[in-house]
Amino acid sequence: MATTPQPEVELAAAGDSRGVAEAAVTASRVQTPPSDQPPAVAREADPSALSSFARSVHSWLEYLGEHLADLFGLNDSKYQWAVDEHLARKRAKAERKALRRERREARAAAEAARMEGGGSLEEGDGDGDVGKQKGELQPDA
Repeated sequence: MATTPQPEVELAAAGDSRGVAEAAVTASRVQTPPSDQPPAVAREADPSALSSFARSVHSWLEYLGEHLADLFGLNDSKYQWAVDEHLARKRAKAERKALRRERREARAAAEAARMEGGGSLEEGDGDGDVGKQKGELQPDA
């Protein structure tokens, strides 16, 4: 900050009134040099408050932009439909494979039971019996 020069005042003798008047005139004629800064017409805003406000506005606009992009589907993959279709086909293929494996295991279990002599199960006659094996002798009632 520039300091303003102090006017030089000539000291007059104690009885000389003319010296005091000249000192007053000399003080009024001293000009101050122009300052480096322009005169402040309006009070300037605090830079930290202004940057805080700008950050706040920016964060709200960014938040709004993200939600609008989600709403309009701009964040989705361009070929997401192809990825979804591929995954659905892969899932269906795995399900078919698991179903075939279960059927094959069921047939193998039935074949093993038949070979052991158990045979296949028949349906019950409705009297509470779950089922009777083929070839089993029934007592005469």
